[in-house]
Amino acid sequence: HRSVWTDEGMFVECLYSGNVSSEEAKDFFEQAMGIIGTARSHLCEKSSQFRGWVPGPFERRLPTGEDFELHFQSKNAKEENGAVLVTYQSQTEGFKGKSLSSQESMRLSATIRLISTIMREPFFNELRTKQQLGYIVSSYYDLNFSSKQFSIPTDEVFPSTTPIDSIVLYVLSRNTKPTEVINRIDDFLMNFRSRIADMTSYEIQSFADSLADQLTKPIRKLGDEAGGHFSKIRRFAPEVVVDGSEIELEKLPWDNADVLAKCVRTLSREDILNVWDSLVLKTESRSRIVSYVYGNTFPMDIPLKIRSSNDVTGKVVNISTKEELLIKRRSLIPYEPNDKRGIFVRAVWEKHRTRVRYAAAAAAVVGVGLWGLTMMKRDQPKKKTN
Repeated sequence: HRSVWTDEGMFVECLYSGNVSSEEAKDFFEQAMGIIGTARSHLCEKSSQFRGWVPGPFERRLPTGEDFELHFQSKNAKEENGAVLVTYQSQTEGFKGKSLSSQESMRLSATIRLISTIMREPFFNELRTKQQLGYIVSSYYDLNFSSKQFSIPTDEVFPSTTPIDSIVLYVLSRNTKPTEVINRIDDFLMNFRSRIADMTSYEIQSFADSLADQLTKPIRKLGDEAGGHFSKIRRFAPEVVVDGSEIELEKLPWDNADVLAKCVRTLSREDILNVWDSLVLKTESRSRIVSYVYGNTFPMDIPLKIRSSNDVTGKVVNISTKEELLIKRRSLIPYEPNDKRGIFVRAVWEKHRTRVRYAAAAAAVVGVGLWGLTMMKRDQPKKKTN
C-alpha cells in the first residue's frame, strides 16, 4: 500500500447510494479520510496535499476542412484482417443539460443520435450483406468527454467537462484492401443523403420514437443507476457550485435522457439533412479522422500511397508513424466550448468568488437516499513575499 498512499496524484471519490442520511455519508467520508491522512503522515517524508482534481480525460478538437488519415501495420504478424475506423467529430459541444447547454447543443446532440439510429441498418445491409465487404460492419453514435482545469481572475482553477458527439463507422475485412474499404464507405455516405431526403415523415417519426424509447428505457440495476448519477455529479457538479460551498441541485442534469427523448421526437427531415451535410458531407465544415490498420493479406504500402484530395475527401493529412501522430496531436487545440474564454468563464468566476472547496460543494448533492461525492484538491502554494 505504500505506493498508493505516497502517490501525490491520488484522489478519492466517494458515493453513498441507498437509505442513508447526508450526515451518515459525511461522517463516513471524514473517518475514511482521517485513516488515509494518518497513513500518509507515517509514510510520506513531508506533508503533501492532493493536487487539483480533473473529472476525466483530456481530448483535442479536430480542425475543420481537412481529413486526418492514420496508417499503421498490425503489430500481429499473423493478422490477416485489415480494419478501417472512421470518426466524424461534432464541432459543437455536446449536450450537458438544459441548464448548462444551449438549445442548439441539445438539438444537435439529439440529431446526431437520430442519424446514427437511422443509418445503422442500411450501412450494415449495404456493406456487409450486399457487398460482403467485411466480417464486421458497424456504425454507431459515440459520446466522449473532455475535461480541463480553467483559470479564473482570482488565480483559482476549476474543472470543466465538455461532451463530444461523434458518428463512428467500422469495417473489419480480409477480402478488401483498407484503402478500398474507405472508398466504399464514402460512396455509401454520399448516397445516403438521398435516402434521408426520400424518407417519409412517418418513417422519420418511427425512428425517433424508437430512439426516444431506448433513451428512456427503465434502468433495472441499482449499480447502473448509481453509476449514471455519479458520472453526472463528477462531471458537472463544479459548474453549478454557488459561493464555493453550495450546489444548485436543480441545475444538475438528472433528466437528460427525458430531455433528449422529447427533443428527438420534434426533429424534422430538414434538421437531419442540415446536420448530415455539415457533419459528414461538407469537407469545409466537417472534422474527420480515418484510422487504417493493415493485416498481412493487404500490407501497408511502403512508401505510403497517399490518396489525393478531391471533392469527397477534401484536404488529406496522412500520418504513418507514432512520432508524426504525437506531433500532430500537440498542435491541436483542446476540445472546450467555443465561448469558454468569454461568457462562460465570467459566469463561473462570479460563482467562485470565495475559495472553492469542491469536496464540500459536491458532497451537498442529496437526492432520493443520498448521492454524495467527495473530492480532494491540492491547495495552491502561497507566494513568497519579500
